[in-house]
Amino acid sequence: MGFYRDKWIMFKLKYYKTWWIIVGVFAVAVLFNRTVSVVVLGFVSFLAFKEYLSLVPTRRADHRVLFWAYLAIPIQFYWVWMAWYGMFILFIPVFVFLFLPMRMILIGETQGFLRAIGTLQWGFDDNGVWLESCRVYVGITCRSQSSGWRDGATDLFSLSH
Repeated sequence: MGFYRDKWIMFKLKYYKTWWIIVGVFAVAVLFNRTVSVVVLGFVSFLAFKEYLSLVPTRRADHRVLFWAYLAIPIQFYWVWMAWYGMFILFIPVFVFLFLPMRMILIGETQGFLRAIGTLQWGFDDNGVWLESCRVYVGITCRSQSSGWRDGATDLFSLSH
């Protein structure tokens, strides 16, 4: 029983160490200007989506569509950086969610289509990209009256709870 307990403790220590690294990167990112904040947090969003896709099964036919999904991440964060609300708010839930299924259908692989596109869109929406971009958009467009920060990037701390 001691072996499993030691293994569990080592796992937890590694887990906590990883989270402290993430907190540190996040803190450094939001203390810089708007561009640095958006780039770093966009990269974190990319890594979260990549991690999600490593955990769910994907078909070989989906790999071409995944290219377009990955390409949508920097485009989404570009809209955030520009603070273009109309494009930011519609890009993923409308344009990307219509484009990705269309690409899957054009490839011709319809076996397991609903499961594949549902898994991809759920991961894109709820596991990093959409939620993180919303958080970053609100954070960089807020004007913090009390702190006096120029970009309002530090307001991202209050949104992470």
